[in-house]
Amino acid sequence: MYRHVSEMEQAGALEIVSVDKVRGAIERTYRLRLLEVQLAKSESAALMPEDLRRTMATVATVMASEFDQVFETARSPWKGGPSPVQVPLWLDDDELSKLAAAMQALIARTQNNKT
Repeated sequence: MYRHVSEMEQAGALEIVSVDKVRGAIERTYRLRLLEVQLAKSESAALMPEDLRRTMATVATVMASEFDQVFETARSPWKGGPSPVQVPLWLDDDELSKLAAAMQALIARTQNNKT
């Protein structure tokens, strides 16, 4: 397991949040860098339905954790912070591809913003 964690850290998927010395041992706390972890379309297409469910459950868990961190800060979710929104869309394949490309471009432009 330590090798896997090390490889994920070296690949940029994990970042160290804190390092503590506990009874002579080094204890590291990691956080998943969600925006750095992306499956290629070919990898995603190759997932079995159960693998995709687990992947989406992991993404949802990390998102919930990130929301918890935002809510614990001084930023109020009602003053410009995140708020849950669900919007139904009826898109054909071309519209869905264009929407996904536009969202990826927006994320790429803003993912390093710290404000």
